[in-house]
Amino acid sequence: MLYPSRILTWRWGYGIKYDTVDARQIRRLRRRIERLRLHKANVRHRQLASIALSVGRQLRKGGKEPTFAKHGRPPLTIPNHPGPMSPITVDDVLDRLEEDLDYEEGIADA
Repeated sequence: MLYPSRILTWRWGYGIKYDTVDARQIRRLRRRIERLRLHKANVRHRQLASIALSVGRQLRKGGKEPTFAKHGRPPLTIPNHPGPMSPITVDDVLDRLEEDLDYEEGIADA
């Protein structure tokens, strides 16, 4: 299955141009994370998975829960349960995704 964030990479080939996140995308992702923080009692798995894929993480097979991996970063597990997730879990996942954005900004600045 091809994810929307990887269609350009699949179609045109691999390269640094298609794998990096620019400042505009980082601002958009930070706004999405802030919106999810405002209503964290009603966040579902697919919303967090969408942001994880946009940050550059890839779904890794295996294990009980879906795990998203990114080179140079620890794996991120997002529970896939029916209904909304626990607000504590949502906070933890959003913190990790913000750390990924900080990591991307550090790479872009260097």
